[in-house]
Amino acid sequence: MPPNKVCASHAQFTSILRSVASSFLCSQTESAPAPAQVSAEACGTSRKPLGALKFHICLFQENQHEPHTIAITPQMRSKNMDLICDERKSASPFVERIWRSHSENGGAFLSMSDSHWGMVLTRYRGKTTLTIRGPETVATPAYSPADVEFVGIQFKTGVFMPNMPVSLVANRNDLNLPEASDNSFWLDSSAWQFPDYENADTFIEWLARDELLACDPIVNAFFKRQPIDMSLRTIQRRLVKVTGLTSTVTQQIERARYATSLIKQGSSISDTVSQAGYFDQSHLIRSLKRFVGLTPAQIIDTNRPERLSFLYNTDFVHQDKMLFINSQ
Repeated sequence: MPPNKVCASHAQFTSILRSVASSFLCSQTESAPAPAQVSAEACGTSRKPLGALKFHICLFQENQHEPHTIAITPQMRSKNMDLICDERKSASPFVERIWRSHSENGGAFLSMSDSHWGMVLTRYRGKTTLTIRGPETVATPAYSPADVEFVGIQFKTGVFMPNMPVSLVANRNDLNLPEASDNSFWLDSSAWQFPDYENADTFIEWLARDELLACDPIVNAFFKRQPIDMSLRTIQRRLVKVTGLTSTVTQQIERARYATSLIKQGSSISDTVSQAGYFDQSHLIRSLKRFVGLTPAQIIDTNRPERLSFLYNTDFVHQDKMLFINSQ
């Protein structure tokens, strides 16, 4: 059954949003910055940004005041390997992949850098939450309790939410959308039904139809290495406003994730350096320590205490992205 939404007045939405804010997961609010100028130009709309409330995800944080500082204790260590997920391709021009996972044992893990926006649906102890996640520029410690179900939507590079400045959700400043009911959440003054693994494409199509999701054509063309009649400086400024990252950082993140996949598949260090486009072994080690949180030797070590977050299927990596990863 496809997701649907129920319209509500702005006054109703504001009233509900205020009441939810006092009892929501984190009970934290702060003023949201104005949308990036390029986002408004790209979507051609004068709609106001989504609310003025920012809900930090704290469901899986051991210390609310220091969300990125989690001591890995023996009790938190899991005998399982790195986190894994089922994933599938999407027919949507906005989506890179759709994935799902069930965390049975829980525990600490390292959240690797990611250059993409995304949405994650979490089901835990009978409660469902939809979270908007922005790009991550460094690897950070994270924690997940046992018996949690996740469904994720990873957007393609250049896809963004016009009413949601990237600075609001980047680097683990995850945004939990307020709950409208047990089966729905609030977004843009409307109640939307939670999507699932099967109907996520329809959900994304409706977001795009309501101009809540957009793809910047200049950014998209840049990552496909297509000619653009625009100065490089102008392109770079637009890139930062839409994705929150420079092209160099985006390339470094994608390269590090690809190199990690190669190492986990049994590729030697020298072959990984060559295939992923690094200058030498030292270059590879520095990159992986920053963006993945581990050295190549630690990645190979199956007895290490640290688990890694989802490392997506490299078969889903498009040829244009591979050209970008290996470009200078």
